[in-house]
Amino acid sequence: MGLFEAQGNLSQAWKSVQLKWLQTRIVWTDKNADAFESKVLTPLERDVKSATEAMASMSQLVSQAKRDCR
Repeated sequence: MGLFEAQGNLSQAWKSVQLKWLQTRIVWTDKNADAFESKVLTPLERDVKSATEAMASMSQLVSQAKRDCR
């Protein structure tokens, strides 16, 4: 699997997590749900965004290196 595919897989997995969280949030409405969202999901969202951006940059660099080595 290349970086491009891994980036797509990570993005898709995050969308799945978000959907499951929205479904869970309908029934889990207490302060613990708020804490979970702010302490776990919000930082995770930032990390996923950073990772996918880094993967996109790395994919471009790898592609350029492959072209340069031909």
